[in-house]
Amino acid sequence: MVHKTPTGERIKELRAESRKLGAALIAARALDGLEDLGDLKERLREKREAAKAEAAALASSGRARVEDLSVFRVKKETKKGKEHEYWHAAWMIEGKVRNVYLGSCKKMSREEALERARQRKAEELGTKK
Repeated sequence: MVHKTPTGERIKELRAESRKLGAALIAARALDGLEDLGDLKERLREKREAAKAEAAALASSGRARVEDLSVFRVKKETKKGKEHEYWHAAWMIEGKVRNVYLGSCKKMSREEALERARQRKAEELGTKK
């Protein structure tokens, strides 16, 4: 169950940028006869290394894994016929789906439920959010 997350998308963008900068660096080496290329090559190399470092830092931080969850509403009906809505979240850990109760829909918004779910998943994974 892998979903698109903002951190995951940022990692993809940084890796693509790194590949493009690598191709530009190879093209600059091919034009080695020009004088002003020394500074250009160094800037390309620096930008490429910065993009690689940021992508590696994001990948190792575990943020994308914490963001990979689903928040949804569950309707329950009491014996007296009243309906109540609750926020629940689901995520996978070690190949098993974990469903977690977050709270009443009356007491929190979807954004608050999402934040609470991320905190709970980070605690369960043992990482800091």
